[in-house]
Amino acid sequence: MSQKNWNTFRLPLDILMTLVSIILMGGAYLFPAGIVHEILGVALFILWAIHMILNHRWYASLAQESKLITST
Repeated sequence: MSQKNWNTFRLPLDILMTLVSIILMGGAYLFPAGIVHEILGVALFILWAIHMILNHRWYASLAQESKLITST
């Protein structure tokens, strides 16, 4: 996939992660049974893992910047 195609996938992923995070903040108030809270928590973890994979270049650039800053 080209970089442009990945970029069109990143924004909806970030929006979905934000919405799931806000919903999970309701905790026991929104989910008295608990199972929905656990399922959404696992889903958020999976979304987070996908997010980390898609943004691996950004993390690599942080490491390079850190080397440049410490070497000067």
